[in-house]
Amino acid sequence: MSIFKLDPAGYKAQAKKVTVRSLTIGVMAACAGVIAATYQQENASYDILYTVIPLIAVCVGISLWASMRRQKKMWDTYELEIVDDTITRTQHNVPTITIAKDEIQYIVESAEGMIVIKSAETNQMILIPASIAERDELIKSLADFGVLQQIAARKKNKLFSTIPMIAISLFIAFYVTKEKFIVLPAGLLLIAFLSWAFITIQRNKNSDKLTKRSSYFIFLVILSIIGRIYYLVFDQMIK
Repeated sequence: MSIFKLDPAGYKAQAKKVTVRSLTIGVMAACAGVIAATYQQENASYDILYTVIPLIAVCVGISLWASMRRQKKMWDTYELEIVDDTITRTQHNVPTITIAKDEIQYIVESAEGMIVIKSAETNQMILIPASIAERDELIKSLADFGVLQQIAARKKNKLFSTIPMIAISLFIAFYVTKEKFIVLPAGLLLIAFLSWAFITIQRNKNSDKLTKRSSYFIFLVILSIIGRIYYLVFDQMIK
């Protein structure tokens, strides 16, 4: 039996990535919220900025702090256990994944060093970060389960990287204007995007339980969008 854990020194680089990504999305969301709140008031006063911005900053700060604590706990508790003909990944607050040797579809290593073990029968995958400790020993152990294939570096999908910006732009357009020809399509696209995000989070077996539970708040946002569409589009048509 062999047990592999993540290198504590590698957490700093991971924490930096999470912080930059969270702050970027938080700032964009804050800007969208301020713009939407300002335009929603007919005689909008810029005094709103003195209350909304600090409130959003506090929320983003608390969310980032909680996220970093959760990430650290998940990093410290990550374990990859290889016993006989099975590979098991355990981690705090994340469903345990076990893949048997005869279930493995492929084992690949990305240009960044991430190793992915994909199961053909259960449609599961084990992700092994590049910062895994005793990496050379791990690769030797994985050789008994199949050939480790190398994946060439691929260009980042520009569309995927711009999804948050597209979603925030739709959010601004939906809440700022009252024009039906903008509200209806923007609202429907937001509902589709939020539904896709919810399904993706729930299906991802590498997502922790807190993230999955928190994703149910998406339905509150969807209901808000449906309510605004009904009021501005269908209710006005009836009148």
